[in-house]
Amino acid sequence: MQEALAPVPEPLIMTSDSFGSIEAQRLWFWRVVQQTLGTVFQEAEAPSIVRDYRREVDRKASGLEQIALYHSSPLSVAADLAGWSDEIPDGALETYFSIQQEAAREFGFSMEGLGRQTE
Repeated sequence: MQEALAPVPEPLIMTSDSFGSIEAQRLWFWRVVQQTLGTVFQEAEAPSIVRDYRREVDRKASGLEQIALYHSSPLSVAADLAGWSDEIPDGALETYFSIQQEAAREFGFSMEGLGRQTE
């Protein structure tokens, strides 16, 4: 008997059309970073780590540095904050994609036309 594979959540490719405002994008981004840091990388201090890093970015990063950060993946930011340097296991990626999609739903972002990223 063959096991049925569970459906894997699709990663979101968020565009400017998905967000109502830049502030909404930032709130979504940090929510996903914090949940990923706490859930995927099991960092108990995720809320304070992310809060402190966000303050540092807001105070010290140039505009170009902030643009680069917000155009990066929340997963990569969470991995950096966790000090993670290994490959991220498939199960952890699935968890991240679920976090990403749930946060988009919570923020009421349009997910129409969003789907799996092609390489």
